[in-house]
Amino acid sequence: MAILQDNGRAIGRVFAAATDLSEATVSRRLCALEAAALVRVCGYRDPLACGCHAMSMIRFSTEDAPAAFATLLAQRPLFHRVATVAGRSEVVALVVARDNGQLLAEIDAVLAAAGSAHVESASAVLAIIPPCEARQARAQVGVPRKSALTPRQQQIEQKLIRALQSDFRATFSALSEAADLSAPAASATLQEMIAEGIIHHIVVVDPRFLGRSLSVQLSIQVRNSIEKVAQTVAKTLNPDWIFLCLQGDQIVVEASVGGEDELFRWQREINKIADVLSVSSRPFSAVYKQTFNWSSDTDL
Repeated sequence: MAILQDNGRAIGRVFAAATDLSEATVSRRLCALEAAALVRVCGYRDPLACGCHAMSMIRFSTEDAPAAFATLLAQRPLFHRVATVAGRSEVVALVVARDNGQLLAEIDAVLAAAGSAHVESASAVLAIIPPCEARQARAQVGVPRKSALTPRQQQIEQKLIRALQSDFRATFSALSEAADLSAPAASATLQEMIAEGIIHHIVVVDPRFLGRSLSVQLSIQVRNSIEKVAQTVAKTLNPDWIFLCLQGDQIVVEASVGGEDELFRWQREINKIADVLSVSSRPFSAVYKQTFNWSSDTDL
């Protein structure tokens, strides 16, 4: 996991040197982890950079089975993170859309499809702080873009980004097919994109694989300095995701912890941060979807 977080496209000999295993053994183990959906490496780009200018964290309430409604939301392309709340008939979801019109149309569509559901609360998401590996990569980027891209180059880059969002470790053969390039050209373009900070990577791990039995969403209310508090939480506790919101839940933190004792420790640590007024938690009973393939080209 540490090697992947440092270099999402690390090759076999890097793992072999660090683990004293053969490259073949490492390859088999990585393939087994991916096949079992325990570990995957995805390309990450900020939604705004993908042309998505409307994001919202929505808490739905439903009279029907929450699992059925969560499954319905998970099938919608604009819903990227969907989870049910333990002990409640609620579903929490992140919606990412091209603009407010598309976002509202999407919400209306799901409410029409599930007549018993309604919006309990909605907070516009202003910014997202991704997992640590993407934050570290952004901080290290120092290579400026050489020149403006031609329309053809922009099209190639967008195709590569979409392919990498699904699988950051995709082979150069797969990338060349996705972008209609030769494998050497795909390799060279990818290296430039990584060096220029166009796309980063995140390592998505099944929490149970790491012994983290509890997935939770923490809502933090602050007096002021929302971004400063969020950055402090990111540095001190290193959660999975942090969402900075316009209203309602000002800072939403999603994390996986070892149990209730660790959750209480997190809450105590957050309460110690200056300007924090309160922190509350919503443990998830199940996470139904977690994707990062947002694109402004997605149609309803």
